[in-house]
Amino acid sequence: MADPLSIAASCVGLLTAAGATAKALSAFIRDCREARADLTTVARELADLRITLELLRDDSDGGHLPRPLQAQIVSIVDSCGGVIHGIDAALERHRGRTGPLRWAVDGKREVEALRRGLEAYRGSLSLAVETVTLTLAKSIKNDTEVIRDQTQTVPAIKNDTERILEEIEHLRISLPGEGPAWSINARLEEYLDGLTSYAETVCDEVVWESEEEEGEPSNPGDAPTEDGSSTPRQPDEETPDEGEPPSTSEPSALECHGCGSSTTETDGPLQLLRCGHRLCDGCIHARFSASMLKESTKRPRCCGAASVSPGHAARLFDRQFKRRWDRKFGDRTASTVTCPTAKCQRRRRIMVDNWKRELIQCGGCSATI
Repeated sequence: MADPLSIAASCVGLLTAAGATAKALSAFIRDCREARADLTTVARELADLRITLELLRDDSDGGHLPRPLQAQIVSIVDSCGGVIHGIDAALERHRGRTGPLRWAVDGKREVEALRRGLEAYRGSLSLAVETVTLTLAKSIKNDTEVIRDQTQTVPAIKNDTERILEEIEHLRISLPGEGPAWSINARLEEYLDGLTSYAETVCDEVVWESEEEEGEPSNPGDAPTEDGSSTPRQPDEETPDEGEPPSTSEPSALECHGCGSSTTETDGPLQLLRCGHRLCDGCIHARFSASMLKESTKRPRCCGAASVSPGHAARLFDRQFKRRWDRKFGDRTASTVTCPTAKCQRRRRIMVDNWKRELIQCGGCSATI
């Protein structure tokens, strides 16, 4: 099992390796001027990585982090060290008088692939720093003496959590879905899933606890006084004026899990998902649109619990978008059936319409069934 000391030790070791690689980059650029433009971005990534590692090392008091997440952070740090060693090896192979020629042939492409991996790991570690900061803020919130003087802590934690989740999704989309870096991406996907679950757990705990501590009076009929205390409201006496309609209290507004908007701020009602959260039409539309990007390989998700059913977005997109989405993420029947179209008459797997859960078209001729 990983512990905070192992996280700090891993960061110190990677800081040393990153510093040595930065010096090796400068020396290589002096010998091979043609590689200057290619290695400038690598040097910038190393500089950003060193700053991130210093922050993670200083804030690695991970007693509040789950053990599996601590182990994944150590694994990401170690894997990032492997990428740095790969950069060192690539630079060493392209030294000498024939170095510039061999660099143009294959070295440039090799180091660029390593730079993309370094960027992905650096972004993941940056999110780890943000999560550690979120954990420290939550521990401060749990101190009831401090929360009385810092009433802005809970909204700040909620906003920071939403920003972290957005950055996680952005990093997840930016990962290539195929190629030699697939094993790296699979490791990062597992790490991002754990980071997402933990961040959402922290946010939910803070929001629910804050509602219990700072919410409305326990008795709905109690009215707050000027000094903040609540006094029981006496029942209204009957008045002879019966022309006034009885006052009705408005129901509490629900909030969108994605953007935080309430039902009064959105065009339509919030839709309840299988995970228990609610999303507005704008957030659902944005998630399904992002899933059609070339880099995206997964169905739209609200959180780590379950994906968003296409039925929630059926009225938000036209038929052309739905067909393109089905071609990328659609399901097909397990058994083959004969297409009734006279021109086809072949046994094919019929595509399942994810938007209505009906069998609608042949997978070969696209004829409507």
